[in-house]
Amino acid sequence: MKINVLIIIDTKIIGGPGKGIFQLLKYSHDKKVNYCICTIKYRNQKTNEFIEYALNNKIKLALLKQSFFFDIKPIFQLFEIIKNNEFNIVQSHGYKSHLLAYLVSKIYGLKWISFSHGFTTEDLKVQMYHKLDSILLRYSDHAVAVSPQIYAQLKTIRKNTKHTSLIFNAIESAEYSNENKTQEIIKKLNVKNTEIIMGVIGRLSKEKGHIYLIESINKVKTQLKNIRVLIIGDGTEEQYLKRKVNEYELADKVLFLNYQNEIGAYYKIIDLLLLPSLSEGLPNVVLEAMSNSIPVLATNVGAVNQIIDNGKNGWIIEPKDINKLAECLVKLSSNKSLLENIGLKAKNSLYPKFSPYDRADKIVNIYNQCLVNNL
Repeated sequence: MKINVLIIIDTKIIGGPGKGIFQLLKYSHDKKVNYCICTIKYRNQKTNEFIEYALNNKIKLALLKQSFFFDIKPIFQLFEIIKNNEFNIVQSHGYKSHLLAYLVSKIYGLKWISFSHGFTTEDLKVQMYHKLDSILLRYSDHAVAVSPQIYAQLKTIRKNTKHTSLIFNAIESAEYSNENKTQEIIKKLNVKNTEIIMGVIGRLSKEKGHIYLIESINKVKTQLKNIRVLIIGDGTEEQYLKRKVNEYELADKVLFLNYQNEIGAYYKIIDLLLLPSLSEGLPNVVLEAMSNSIPVLATNVGAVNQIIDNGKNGWIIEPKDINKLAECLVKLSSNKSLLENIGLKAKNSLYPKFSPYDRADKIVNIYNQCLVNNL
């Protein structure tokens, strides 16, 4: 049976879900699956990172044009896209995409596969969105989780009566080659060979735990002689975190760099990735760092312990443990050779468990199950 998949996602950037989608298309090109990505283009934006990547890579793309937040025109635009194509599967990522997928699956009889990448508690609005998300996720024909914790949540939400799978995120071997960009960053930041550069990459929201890292650095700042921590990302906590850095007089050690769309250049200068999160699914940033031979110090959240074997290919501590985090920062900031050794082990430990070929096979198998076995 011919498999025609419409993937719906509402995003402006190539975050974790977006990377997973583009990776899926790349590694299932020989599986006889036809894909079209459907995303929302807002009135006040000409384009965005996600759309540009799709267009530059000649990926079939359908745009839903939305003028304001509660604009319902994208629903009718989506109906037209469905009518003019022969889709038999709709795949969704995120609450707004789940809502659209729910509607078209009911109206046009498409099989619906939902992907859940985790739940956050940034603010009341986001909590409301995730409440809607948890309601919609009950109704998809097949749900996919990216970590054991999310899988357990989905099984509860779906009352163990509908098909649910656990498929880990995957990672390609690092192939970043823009040396000019890397050198530009080194020059701009005045990076010295004697420094240990630590990176925190992700949105600045409460569940990412940046404040506990800042508190830890403050606790042992007199012992951290040659480190710099690059906080890469933006979000609702940015101003609060900057105030705390200034209050603790850490500006010489902690630098805010906002969101960066060419993150590969930063992986080339980072010696240690920090993940102080309070909750995660399976964080792509950990896989990306390890694929670049960068060791990771992370909290024991989500599927982190499925990636990191504590002390062997990275380090795991408990969330909010400021004392332990501070202790690790001191230890690792004075041993660059240890970081390099663990970094190599980290890269070698990724495969085949996090192979993109294996992930693509599992997802295509779900397509076949839904269509052939009516699951």
